[in-house]
Amino acid sequence: PKKRAGTDTAGKSQVVSPLLEYSLPTKVADGVVAFTACALNETGDAATVADQLNRVHVLSLKNDGQYHTLAGANGLIVSVYFDGGRDAVYACEMDGTVLRWALDDPAHPKKVGKVDERVYVLNTARNGQQVLCGTERGRVLAIDVESGTTTTLIEGGQPISALGLSTSENKLIVGYWGGKLSTVQLG
Repeated sequence: PKKRAGTDTAGKSQVVSPLLEYSLPTKVADGVVAFTACALNETGDAATVADQLNRVHVLSLKNDGQYHTLAGANGLIVSVYFDGGRDAVYACEMDGTVLRWALDDPAHPKKVGKVDERVYVLNTARNGQQVLCGTERGRVLAIDVESGTTTTLIEGGQPISALGLSTSENKLIVGYWGGKLSTVQLG
């Protein structure tokens, strides 16, 4: 058989130690017993986490103690995304409602749109003008942030668990449950 490029790590175990352990600031940690969604920003210097109290926290991972707590969601948050270039946070509630917060207005999210299925992962495209939603039914939907218009970019296949965007090449990288990856040229 032909050997494939890459390294096979299946079946190997490694002991992993955390690089940094981070706790929520005392002011916001009261009552938090579970995180319902989390994501790193593109540069890896900020984490966005949602808690069971329907809040989203943007935490600096630079060890500088900076954070933002965003409130105003009505339902349990199942996916989050922080667009650091625009200081905007996106979250999707369990019922498919997609919200957008500006960091300078942490208590008043804007409803961007609603998706009729579970959203597992979020990202942005077109300079923040669209929020991308990867769904349980194998669809990638683009919702226009201003108008709420929804466009289907990908349809069919396994549930989508990861989205990456190359803005320089205008390509979307999609990861599916079951291990399949694909790239899509955006129009």
